Amino acid sequence: MVTSDRLGNIFLKDDVVEFPATKVGKTKEMKFRLCNDGTEVTRIRLSGFHSPFSVVEKHTKLFLKPKSYIRVPVTFTLTVANSSFTGLIIVSLDNQQQNGGNICVQLNGTSSF
Repeated sequence: MVTSDRLGNIFLKDDVVEFPATKVGKTKEMKFRLCNDGTEVTRIRLSGFHSPFSVVEKHTKLFLKPKSYIRVPVTFTLTVANSSFTGLIIVSLDNQQQNGGNICVQLNGTSSF
């Protein structure tokens, strides 16, 4: 997997998502910004995340308009007390003609007492 700060005209405004301390059984939602500074609509795919982090299915394949950004919601649902979790969301172009590369969002969450 090749990673960089950009994926063509696509870049992350927020490459780390820090969830606030969360109680067991509770869910917190945070958002990160995915930006397109190009002149064409770009199809994006999000993958690589796993429990306790999640992204709603409809947000895993996106069309990003030119010269715009979207705020992608990510949830953190805590099931284990006294723990901390890290994860990744892998952002890639959803286009067979585009070669290589990904950009990643780091996810961090902890339990509260």
